[in-house]
Amino acid sequence: MSGSVREGEWLPIEIILTAAFFTRESVHLAEPAKFYSKPMEHGEIVKAMQRRIERQDAGLT
Repeated sequence: MSGSVREGEWLPIEIILTAAFFTRESVHLAEPAKFYSKPMEHGEIVKAMQRRIERQDAGLT
């Protein structure tokens, strides 16, 4: 899915990926996708969602 987003074959979305057995360096994500390894702070995910909403509201999708 990330490749489809990167190539413009998908609607503009922001991917938030969490995983326990992978590192950020081991996954290839299209920008502006965010990766959080587990265990994670739930506040980090909430902040990422808030930033996305703020960018969308400002017309910076």
